[in-house]
Amino acid sequence: MTAFIKGFSAPIHDSQQTFRQALLAMSEPGKWQTIAPIEPIEMLNSATVSLTLSLLDADTTLWLQDDWQTADVTANLTFHAGCKVTSDQTIADFGIYDLEGFLAAESLEFSQGDDRYPDQSATLIIQLPERAETFRSCWQGPGIRDERICELPIPAAFWQKRADLITFPCGIDFIFTQGNQILALPRTTKIFR
Repeated sequence: MTAFIKGFSAPIHDSQQTFRQALLAMSEPGKWQTIAPIEPIEMLNSATVSLTLSLLDADTTLWLQDDWQTADVTANLTFHAGCKVTSDQTIADFGIYDLEGFLAAESLEFSQGDDRYPDQSATLIIQLPERAETFRSCWQGPGIRDERICELPIPAAFWQKRADLITFPCGIDFIFTQGNQILALPRTTKIFR
């Protein structure tokens, strides 16, 4: 029997608030934003669930890493967000991984948009581990004055994989989640290590 979470306590207000925080995160890359906590779904943390309930709807398609495509996760996301869950990365508007799953992925076939519509690219939500070694990186680009130094549990292998997903002006946008916080990495942000 599926265990449904409660969802947002004030659906319209909480969804709008989370959406605003996601926009703020995208406009200020590398800066953590705190969003209202919500009940997690199995292996999806609070921030990931909040983002899905705010950003996804009946017109969006979601891809989940294989071991997360459980009955409870799929039922909750389709019920609360109304989105479609797919096993085809090429048609997914959003994808969700944990960091380990992303680094282990052999195939990343998400849309990077095109020269005319680069904004049609997919967005990947990556859950970061709560306690792990951090690595220093320097971020530059739109929304960052001069540079921003970030200490995140993201190893060099991630940056190599990300580079393969960026062909300016096209590329994948990332949103990292940890607990009830989010941090965005748009395709326009340049990373120096």
